[in-house]
Amino acid sequence: LIEKSFMEEQVVKSSFYKFLDKDWACELLFLFGGDYLDSRMIVAYNSTTDRWRRLGLELPDPEFAPGDYIQAVYCDQGIFFKRSVNCYWLDLKSLIFTSIGHFEKRMPAITVLNGEVHLLGGSYLTSWEVYCPRSRTWRDMWPNLRQGRVYGCAAVVKNKIYVLGGQTVED
Repeated sequence: LIEKSFMEEQVVKSSFYKFLDKDWACELLFLFGGDYLDSRMIVAYNSTTDRWRRLGLELPDPEFAPGDYIQAVYCDQGIFFKRSVNCYWLDLKSLIFTSIGHFEKRMPAITVLNGEVHLLGGSYLTSWEVYCPRSRTWRDMWPNLRQGRVYGCAAVVKNKIYVLGGQTVED
């Protein structure tokens, strides 16, 4: 369950909250996308009430990759979305999606550190790239991963990024 302080500071102040009523804001799981006809849909599940609900906000047009994976992370009053090679920023104040470019690597590990989105690996490569929502810019980072991977997970602990799991070429 969501702590009351988080609810008051993050959820209620977000413009995303207007799509939810009070019962729905207590405990949610958001699902983005789907296959073909439903590929722009955003639905929310409330485990307290055991109900699903379709939200009135849709993802941008998936272009030529409607069934591909969608990755999303919250960062500085917005949500970074990666769908196939397309990257988007959802501003939570205006609820407007902005295309922020293409990231040609499939299924990188993604995390947030110091208000920036870090994309590590993907497509079995060792690269490390960062998106800064404040300046709306991309940059390469160094050092790269020791081993290229896909489907990995990234986490931040004490201001250090850790990449875990996934598949390597040897797998």
